Amino acid sequence: MVNAQPFRPLDIHLADGRKLHVKHPEFFAASPDGRTAIIFDEDDTFEAIDVLHITSIEVRNGRRKRSTKK
Repeated sequence: MVNAQPFRPLDIHLADGRKLHVKHPEFFAASPDGRTAIIFDEDDTFEAIDVLHITSIEVRNGRRKRSTKK
């Protein structure tokens, strides 16, 4: 999903209830064996996770939510 063209932002849901957002494919890296993933944030912080702890991946449409003003 990270290599899909066009890329669509996604949320990675983990077994402990956390959700990690992948805004752009450059914010994601995988280890050579595919067991570990690193998700970067815009401020250069990152989270390394064991992919066995991923429970689901939610693919977004890539559009910002618009607020409706009445």
